[in-house]
Amino acid sequence: MTERSLNTEFGDPAFEHLVRSRLAQLADQAPTDVWRPGEIMVSASNPNRVPDQQRKRRRWAGIGAAIVALIGGIGLTTVAIESAGDNGGAASPEAAVAVFVDAIEHGDVLGAVDIVDPTEVAAVRSAVEDVVNQGKRLDLVGEKFSLGSVNGIVVKATKLTLSTEMVAGDEAIVTATGGTISTSIDPNAFAHGGVLADVITASGGTTQLSGRSSPLILATVQRDSRWYVSVGYTAAEYLRRSNTLASLDVTTPPAEGFATPDDAVTALYQRLFSGDITGAVATAAPGEGDALARSASLWVPSAERVFANGTASGLDLHIDGFSYATHGAGARKTLTPTSFVLTGTVPPGWMHTPDVVGTSTPKTVRIERKDGCTVFDANAVRVLGIARASGVQPLADGSIRECGEEQPAMGFFLFLFSSVSGELPAVATVQINGQWYFSPVGTIAASVVQLLSGVTDRSALFDSSLALFIYGTNRWFLSQELTGRSVAALPAACATLVTSADGNVTGLIADPSPTAARQCNEQFPGSLVVNPPSTVTPASTPTPQLPTASTPPTSTPNSELPPTPQLPTASTAG
Repeated sequence: MTERSLNTEFGDPAFEHLVRSRLAQLADQAPTDVWRPGEIMVSASNPNRVPDQQRKRRRWAGIGAAIVALIGGIGLTTVAIESAGDNGGAASPEAAVAVFVDAIEHGDVLGAVDIVDPTEVAAVRSAVEDVVNQGKRLDLVGEKFSLGSVNGIVVKATKLTLSTEMVAGDEAIVTATGGTISTSIDPNAFAHGGVLADVITASGGTTQLSGRSSPLILATVQRDSRWYVSVGYTAAEYLRRSNTLASLDVTTPPAEGFATPDDAVTALYQRLFSGDITGAVATAAPGEGDALARSASLWVPSAERVFANGTASGLDLHIDGFSYATHGAGARKTLTPTSFVLTGTVPPGWMHTPDVVGTSTPKTVRIERKDGCTVFDANAVRVLGIARASGVQPLADGSIRECGEEQPAMGFFLFLFSSVSGELPAVATVQINGQWYFSPVGTIAASVVQLLSGVTDRSALFDSSLALFIYGTNRWFLSQELTGRSVAALPAACATLVTSADGNVTGLIADPSPTAARQCNEQFPGSLVVNPPSTVTPASTPTPQLPTASTPPTSTPNSELPPTPQLPTASTAG
């Protein structure tokens, strides 16, 4: 083995303490296999790649011996540490990926976050910490669960080979071209909570990385001469490849800042609902929003064309009257809309109710959110196809009031088409040089936290959006199968889950066991079945398909409007 020389010049004590603590954590979990530097193969697929910047001098006061002692036993750790400098990041794209992989191998989520793009890292780190806190509150993970050392979930890369493609001077795509990734779960070592005690089972698998139709990639970005893994660019690259779009722009359009967080979020929503997608993208923070801005040319023209066609047929929406609940402090704040008024017109082809189909006059709609409730006028009810279900209060004029707390999914038409509750999701903002911007990574992270925080306690999980992943079903689906049946005729797997009266099932108990709910659900052919949480292997995962100019959304017979989404009704969903 070739030893790498280390600069032992005295440096920053705080930096030394950080490295020592990281080494101590890694040593406790060091794998037995030896990864020599020669086993990590790196090739550049672009012969004109930008050369690495000159490495700055590193500070290694008194830690050289510790690193040398660990060279043979901690996989990529030595390569990762020697590639990192006192200013953070790594000297090359592949070195940044090496640091990231090493942290994942050692169960060090915080270490993986530390090599993320500095413009994204605050949002990502805050999100993962908030998710863990919510997971502990809901008893999904135990109190001993630690992001610095995730025991029981083992990820190991073997004989990894990497290929680097320079996309621009400050962006590179690193692809895993060979080797394997093995994953396993040890439920006895993982600090799960009581909810998952009988759900997580010992499992594992190995994935070959060579010859994959959808190779594993990580996008990296250069900041101040150092390289980092980028969440935003990685997501943009997967979307681009899955939709066979052109490469991202190599230049970044200018961002537009605002005087306050409220102004930034209001501008974002008003531009989205009016169809000004270019203007909405411009509100994204410089740096963190660069991937969104650079990818805009690939999908914004198609989205705006669809809006233009809708406008020609009568689509005209306006949203104002905002007030917000604000969370956070300093340069990052998350705003949740607590009131707003959406007004305007929609083409008749968007109506679900037969009495307006075939007419040519656009229909006015009004949706108002205030005091924790949303009022939809009669035409808005028709647009959304809202069923007269539990929690929905019909009003005398044909409108309805809904006061539910279910959080909507993310997406552009999330308000109109994804949530009967009529709530807009929280939007994260960030302040840069005195101006406030929309934070794309922070907003996605906030939506996950919002989903968890909307669940009041452990007993409410079965009624939440998380139920399908934990129980394999949810209260609504299982109630539809069981309510009204004779208790005597129930499958044995379902007998402990129900409440009854006069020998018939009247409902489900408040807090069923995930295993019992799953086993009961499987008794009914055609029932919804979702596999329990297990080892995550890098198999092919469906990626959202974006509309393009060559594959526009399906149009209605009389116009090129987007198709009307099919929303849950009383007979199709809960």
